Amino acid sequence: MKHTLTTSRLLKGGETMRIACLVVMACLLLAVGATAATYTQILYPDTSGAYGANWIALKAVPFDPNPITVFGSVDLIDGTLSRLDPVTGNTEGYFSFQEPDGPFGNMLLGEGYWLNVTTTSHTISYQGAVDGLGTESTVTEGTKISSMTDMWISLPGPTGEEGGYHWVGFPFSHNVLWTDVKVTDGNETVPVLTAVSNGWLDGGWAYLDAATQSTYGVDPDEIMGSAYLEPGNMYQIFTRKANLALIIPAGDDYIK
Repeated sequence: MKHTLTTSRLLKGGETMRIACLVVMACLLLAVGATAATYTQILYPDTSGAYGANWIALKAVPFDPNPITVFGSVDLIDGTLSRLDPVTGNTEGYFSFQEPDGPFGNMLLGEGYWLNVTTTSHTISYQGAVDGLGTESTVTEGTKISSMTDMWISLPGPTGEEGGYHWVGFPFSHNVLWTDVKVTDGNETVPVLTAVSNGWLDGGWAYLDAATQSTYGVDPDEIMGSAYLEPGNMYQIFTRKANLALIIPAGDDYIK
């Protein structure tokens, strides 16, 4: 049985994972007429009907990264959507009067977001690149995804500090086993469990089940949460060493 973590232990903010190279990839995909996919996600209010927290991530590179396009409504996100800058450690909210050239910027793959939703649930839908920036081919069993790209996500920590909180957006639309993730400090690359044992970062990365407003921690034993990193989830990660990076494997070819 899964047990929820106490939210008092979690930082009420997140970190921006700015992956500029993926934006360039998205532009290249558009230029060559890449196959589009449609991605959807349900956003939930609190079970009492009040504000509900949603810790979310994009499932693929969006063809149009404008937050209004991704969420389909400026009213849904104005003053309720936020991210955390990894260098300053400060949260940055989306406010329509500051955008599109303001401090929040565009929606990016690998970045985690906090969105408060009121009253009713919402389903968002956006067009994006094929999962893992791969290619598709139809086979008997379904659609085969091949040549996917492993994702590198920076965990810099605030300037001058040895690590800190990060909000990481899981960057695929298929599950990846947490223990398959690797961590690098620029000199050495090790499995995530080794990195935890080395004291580079904490295990039990927190994530939120928005439907029940329950917080769990990723857990290979599936006692405190799932053993997998899952599509649409943002994970709160606390590092204890500056300038780390995650390497999240895309996995082998698979059928969807």
